[in-house]
Amino acid sequence: MYRSLFDKEWLKVRWVFLAYIILTISVLVYIASDLRHTFEMKGAIKNWLAITIHHEMYFSSLRYLPMLGGFALAIFQFVPESFDNRFRLSFHLPINEIKLLLYMVILGLGAIIIVDLITIGGFIAVSSSFFPAEIVSASYQTMIPWFMAGLVTYLGIATAVVEPNWYLRIVLGLITYFTASLYTQGTIYMQYNHVLATYAIPILLLTITIIFPGHRLRKGAK
Repeated sequence: MYRSLFDKEWLKVRWVFLAYIILTISVLVYIASDLRHTFEMKGAIKNWLAITIHHEMYFSSLRYLPMLGGFALAIFQFVPESFDNRFRLSFHLPINEIKLLLYMVILGLGAIIIVDLITIGGFIAVSSSFFPAEIVSASYQTMIPWFMAGLVTYLGIATAVVEPNWYLRIVLGLITYFTASLYTQGTIYMQYNHVLATYAIPILLLTITIIFPGHRLRKGAK
């Protein structure tokens, strides 16, 4: 049963997943090209001073990419199930709605985390070619809340799509947007390191929140 569900979910998200990876790699290539250009024009010392003194983030083009990826994956994975009452049909499978929805969410989160790991690995490889380890470490730690924003976006949008009531869908969408935005407002390196544990709480809560609209949907709520 779970293998069949995996195959079904993969068919829905495979193209957006691959597009997300390609977009990520493209942005990393852009960062590498931009760094090479600025180093040739300004030299290493001026670039390092811009980062250490003025907190310029040479990787700012990655800021909203996880949110975009989380949004796209949630839409492609869950919106098709909202047509022709497919969710209700799925609820008649020999697996209860809680396990079904959590399994779908785990697969989606797994896809996002895979891209996040590719992003971090590629970013470290690119940055290490231009900066010392201290700057590289501070840089990818600064991006951790951005990756968390992607998880929040995915979970919030998935919950909103499953929710059968349109008014609640809009409310959930707005809550998701403003919550995810909190993770991307940092302007200083490692600004949110001391609250990362706190920032993980909404992600843990949202992981199981989808159960409630799923239960309402199965009961025929509108």
